[in-house]
Amino acid sequence: DFASRGMPTVNAAELVAEYINGTGGVNGRMIELIVGDDACNPQEASSTATRLVEEGVHAVIGHICRGTTKSALKTYNDSKIVVMSPSASNPALTQSGDYPNFFRTIASDDVQAKLQVDFVLNVLRRKKIAILHDNGDYGKSLAEFLKSFLEKEKKAQVVMHEGITMGASDYSEVVKKIK
Repeated sequence: DFASRGMPTVNAAELVAEYINGTGGVNGRMIELIVGDDACNPQEASSTATRLVEEGVHAVIGHICRGTTKSALKTYNDSKIVVMSPSASNPALTQSGDYPNFFRTIASDDVQAKLQVDFVLNVLRRKKIAILHDNGDYGKSLAEFLKSFLEKEKKAQVVMHEGITMGASDYSEVVKKIK
């Protein structure tokens, strides 16, 4: 289900490796990509991380999902392998200090939420806010930060905060509540 997020990362890594290898590699050594797929499943992520460590990788670009990232980080941490994710936005992954070998190229959930709240309050100047999320880890986390920041600002009222069922054929009840 998350291949649409993972494959662009693989494709980008292939392009960069091809470019660097075409210029002589890194200190004369060619980059070799070893691609793994954890299917955004934490158990599979642990197995994938173990396999990559056993294959002698020097760095990891990924994992894509937050739960799989966290599941794999102990293995990489123990092996002192640097990990960089383009999408694992859980604040604790970088802010806890537990994973000094982990970096990300996306803003954490709390930073994303703060920017969204600033925009809604200061640019759109809205006073009544409905927060909907998809019941997934990312959606729930972002929604909690949004609610927290909005309540802290005290410039708007959160009139609704709930999860929706992704892929439902009818969202009319949610629309009625918002209205």
